[in-house]
Amino acid sequence: MPSARNILGHLFSFFVIAIAFLLPAFPRTTGFLIAALTIIWLADGNIILKLKIIFRQPLALLFTGVYAAYLLGMIATVHLSAGTENLLLKISMLLFPLFFFAPGKLVLPPIRVVFRFFMLGCLFCCLLLLSIATVSFFSNGTNHFTYTNLTAPLAIHPSYCSMYLLFSIITLMLPFLERKNNHLFGNAVISGTAIVFFILMIFLLSARQEMIALLLLLPALLLYYFARRTNLLTGIAISAGMVGSLLLVIFFVPEAKMRLEKMQSQLEEPYTNNAPNSVTMRKVIWQSSLQVIQEHPFGVGTGDVTDALLQQYKENNLLSPLNDKLNAHNQFLQMALAIGIPGLLLFIISIIAALRAAVPARQPVYTLFLLLFLFCMVTESMLESEAGVVFFSYFNALLARAALMAENNESIGKTLLL
Repeated sequence: MPSARNILGHLFSFFVIAIAFLLPAFPRTTGFLIAALTIIWLADGNIILKLKIIFRQPLALLFTGVYAAYLLGMIATVHLSAGTENLLLKISMLLFPLFFFAPGKLVLPPIRVVFRFFMLGCLFCCLLLLSIATVSFFSNGTNHFTYTNLTAPLAIHPSYCSMYLLFSIITLMLPFLERKNNHLFGNAVISGTAIVFFILMIFLLSARQEMIALLLLLPALLLYYFARRTNLLTGIAISAGMVGSLLLVIFFVPEAKMRLEKMQSQLEEPYTNNAPNSVTMRKVIWQSSLQVIQEHPFGVGTGDVTDALLQQYKENNLLSPLNDKLNAHNQFLQMALAIGIPGLLLFIISIIAALRAAVPARQPVYTLFLLLFLFCMVTESMLESEAGVVFFSYFNALLARAALMAENNESIGKTLLL
């Protein structure tokens, strides 16, 4: 019979993989899985030793330090229930560094396996959404194949789903760009088909920031890798062809085309309560957020951000953001509102430290993951929902560990990555 420790080890690996698979379609289920991982990690014992390991890892300390800043933010919080809820929402920022940097005698699954199940989860999510939209179309003639209509059945915002797909595309593309035969599913045709399908899904989802990231990221990756081979002209030609192909796809997806076209004109429009839109609202929301930050440079408290913003919206006569109780729609501003400029600087330092670990260790997946998430944070408060905070905390800790291992042992790092 297997020992209790072996059972714990298998359960630990199972739940780590389960989070990767379920996150794209059912992010709210990850809380139960994280709770299970916590119990297993504690049951494994040697807690003091594990904590000593964490204290010897600067990256782990920085990652958990951001959560500690939110914990300290409770001192200034008036709305304690909201603050507690926010701490529970972000608990993965504390726990995943503990699980992955100091697993003790528990064994993490290979990172290739984690990536495979994450992409299978993305595929399952996409097929499920398309199936529901198809049934809806043939049953009552409604077109729910784009934007929020597409993701509404799973209560996921298109931005998060698109971000997952972009990360999957990056991971699937790297073997092609590096001329390696280590495709994630063992076959270039499968990887290529998945890339094309995920690109089409991003345009159906029509999340503007992620579409822009796609239009910028793929050509930039091609240029970078062709330039490394001193074949820049070929890279420029292929990049131009890819941009043209992507723009052609946008032409055949009316929702994506309309949202990108409207964004350009809406950037120059002033906000009005009579005709608000997502672009003009973001401008006034950001202005309101900066006003609050200017008055409270050390933050209003972990649980008082919503109250402070709503009060500022009221003073600025912004009826739509006030009635919809909108957050800052920018994670940098959202963080500064809650834990102040020092807390935001701590987060930025942790990202810079992570990049400094990823680049020298030649971990392109981790580097691109960080850059992608930072880009998506500009227009969304990505760490204010399970879909964003679990995705970031999970892969940030997992890939940081891979980068550190690669720095210490190059062959192990490469095996972990791909």
